[in-house]
Amino acid sequence: MPGKPTDAVIIRPVTPADAEAVVSLWRVVFPEYGDPSYPHRSAAASVARKLAVRDGLFWLAEQDGRVVGTAMAGYDGHRGWLYSVGVHPEARGGGLGRKLVAEAERALLLLGCPKVNLQVFASSTAAQEFWHKQGYAQDDKVVSFGKRLKSGLAGPPGPAASGEALTPDGHTSLPNASHSREWLYERSRSFLWDREYLRLMAQRWNLDIVRDVLDVGCGRGHWSFALAQVLPMAARLTGVDREPEWVRQAAEAAHERGLAERFRFEQATVERLPFADEAFDMVTCQTLLIHVAAPVLALREMTRVLRSGGLLVAAEPANRAAQMLYGSLDQSPDRMAERVRFFLTCERGRAACGEGDISFGDRLPGMFAALGLREVTVRQWEHAAAVFPPYSSPQQQAFIADLRSRVARAIWISDRETTRRYFAAGGGVPERFEEGWKAALADSAEVLAAIEAGTFHCGGGSVLYVVWARKP
Repeated sequence: MPGKPTDAVIIRPVTPADAEAVVSLWRVVFPEYGDPSYPHRSAAASVARKLAVRDGLFWLAEQDGRVVGTAMAGYDGHRGWLYSVGVHPEARGGGLGRKLVAEAERALLLLGCPKVNLQVFASSTAAQEFWHKQGYAQDDKVVSFGKRLKSGLAGPPGPAASGEALTPDGHTSLPNASHSREWLYERSRSFLWDREYLRLMAQRWNLDIVRDVLDVGCGRGHWSFALAQVLPMAARLTGVDREPEWVRQAAEAAHERGLAERFRFEQATVERLPFADEAFDMVTCQTLLIHVAAPVLALREMTRVLRSGGLLVAAEPANRAAQMLYGSLDQSPDRMAERVRFFLTCERGRAACGEGDISFGDRLPGMFAALGLREVTVRQWEHAAAVFPPYSSPQQQAFIADLRSRVARAIWISDRETTRRYFAAGGGVPERFEEGWKAALADSAEVLAAIEAGTFHCGGGSVLYVVWARKP
């Protein structure tokens, strides 16, 4: 295997299914994991902790079905770090280590990281020589410090400790609760896209030549079935979602709509799409990337399965924009400011928990450009979900039914405990949570009360970007 060309190697994200193979490799590549003088080092624990973070910054190199290399990165918004870059002795000499480093550097650069740091053992001259060759320099002005935290003080608990379940795709979800459950507004979502707008988009996208479509994060199939109105009859659509229940319901809906022969749905994650390179003419998603820990890496995987010249389309919101829009409600500037502050704190915390940036849509065009896509085009969703008396349209009735359900279940954007977790992770003062939570629920209840009194009205505006581009 020494010197084997690296084009025979696949570099991809590490998943929980790879954990055992990665641990076995580390025990060969990093002798300190078996050194009794480092009793605190555990390869298995390190892999499990990194997977629990779900930031998408953990890769392996696979050659002939074997894991022969890894690279791990981290980014806190200030500096990036590289860890655990190693290649099996039998696979060295072909530039694999360099490719793993390049993969990590590309991901960090797309996240906006300005500088990368790393540490090596002072006694490891081979490692120091490797990093010098990669363009890294030792800084004699800096001294490395470290402190091992005592058990119980090492930060947020992992999935097992927090009562969350680690799913087979490496994500965590609350027990007995499907991912994005509160985001699938079943009634209101049916009115997201009107046929006139879709026809306009179909012309701009030149859909008449599309034959193979992939809808990533398809949920129950809302976006898939909207596209069915404008896709040519010869087109086939594959929808993937990580939630088996959504996949089942989407498949049932396809059968009911007479689309089962052309539309199929299967379980998969955006981080590891089970398709060959360049398998689709069009790859698309709707409100998926706001739920992904590393959306840039997700976009790269979507681009991988897109054919050269193929179309990548993403519809993603900037949800924070709607926080200033409360229609006819007469609220004081202070109350509005506190609502926005509470929202932004929770939004930041949600991202810090690795569960996605719910205003990611505003960054989407720049990410498309950074990926090297061509003809990047940006439009805004033209639909407004206006609400006004007598609330008689089907769309207004759907909005009211969804709102009434959320008020009855005491749901804001998320449930109480999830919101508390986001608030804390976003730097919120714990003593202020109850105040913010009650105010958020009060806003929804006030809107519902005004609707029931026949006095509420609003334009229903929001910011949903529709961004598309072609793969070179």
